[in-house]
Amino acid sequence: MPVAVVLLVAGAGPALGQAVDPAALLADVAQTAQNIKAWRIQGRIEGSDFAGSDATFTLIQRSAREVRFEQKGGVQPAMIVCDGQNKWTYSPPLNRYTEGAQRRI
Repeated sequence: MPVAVVLLVAGAGPALGQAVDPAALLADVAQTAQNIKAWRIQGRIEGSDFAGSDATFTLIQRSAREVRFEQKGGVQPAMIVCDGQNKWTYSPPLNRYTEGAQRRI
């Protein structure tokens, strides 16, 4: 969830050059997050351990149990889709998928 906060802060902040009250900004971000019904988060993972570890990802959440995560590139690219009852995981390098019941957390 830290990625979401960063994205919300970037959109919720004051214009450049204006003073920022950190407590007010965090309260504004928290209120905005409570009212959001769905999320779409995109980002980049940069690894310095070895070549080919950089990746991009997309996380889409329509409800608490309806989620789609996709990572392209990197060491373990994958796609995970949950519809509230089932979970599907696809591995592009292996060209195979698994299906199972979605566990409640």
